[in-house]
Amino acid sequence: MMRALIRREAARIADSGGFGAAICAHAVWLSAFLGIWGRAMGTPFISGTSIYEQAALVQWIGIVAILPWAVARCVADERGDRIVTIAAFLGLAPSRILIARALALSAAIVCVIAAGFPLIVIAARMSDVWGLHILFDQSVVIAFGLAVAAVATALQQSVAGRLVMWLTATAIACAGIAVLRATGASAAAGAAALTLIAIGAAALGVRRDVSLRYLTEGAV
Repeated sequence: MMRALIRREAARIADSGGFGAAICAHAVWLSAFLGIWGRAMGTPFISGTSIYEQAALVQWIGIVAILPWAVARCVADERGDRIVTIAAFLGLAPSRILIARALALSAAIVCVIAAGFPLIVIAARMSDVWGLHILFDQSVVIAFGLAVAAVATALQQSVAGRLVMWLTATAIACAGIAVLRATGASAAAGAAALTLIAIGAAALGVRRDVSLRYLTEGAV
């Protein structure tokens, strides 16, 4: 049943239109940077830094702009009694639906981030950066993206309207970027993001399962 729920959520994400747009936006954003830098060889927009370091910064700028919009656009618009009613019809705990939604959304976020990986590798080759360094940096980006997916799943159940959700997720993402920059995007920061996912998923599961008791009469 969980596989069916994940496939259902993944299909809705794919049909939303935001998934493909986010992938294209990320790839075009990094491609534009590499193209501009290539035509202005020797004049980096941040002096004293390598092309890889600049590309990594540009990627973070793109990620914080793209991911909140993507999750707000892609996540299913079901909350409250509606999601509880579906859970009751399927004979499942509401948390199972939310977990499936978070997993599908996380997979979509990883795909969006992966769209920029080849371009990051090109920048790394231009700067003679080790492969393990690239994987480490991208693992932090992915951990951040998964945290955004978890936050978006929670916001979808708490706020009404995709615009409010987008703006709130963007504010949280900016705060997360500030924390990661302050810690130097260390392994501890990545672990903290993953911990946020686990805590958020557990809190969502408890909240939705408890709310099953308060299903309003109009929803049945």
